Amino acid sequence: MNRKSLKGYTEPMRTCVGCRESKPKNDMIRICCYEGRLSVDVTGRAKGRGVYICRDPECLAKVIKKKALARGFRMGFDEKALEAVYEEAGRIIDGTEPEGAADVK
Repeated sequence: MNRKSLKGYTEPMRTCVGCRESKPKNDMIRICCYEGRLSVDVTGRAKGRGVYICRDPECLAKVIKKKALARGFRMGFDEKALEAVYEEAGRIIDGTEPEGAADVK
């Protein structure tokens, strides 16, 4: 018996840092920061603090424009690390990247 078949189960909801809409956790991409290292975590189980982005190119553009990752993690990152994470998230959104965690220093 899995959790979803239990009475009273509610799917976990998360808020996108780009559009600020609340959506089911499984429909979003998690970006996590652990010990100052950014990574795209599509499994949702990596260590560290995480922020969520919708699987929508417009949301990714909003995240970049608003500098939402720096605000969400409450710390600054170098442009190279941010660019690599944005690129990885963009590939996942476009469907050109197999869904696996990618680490960026």
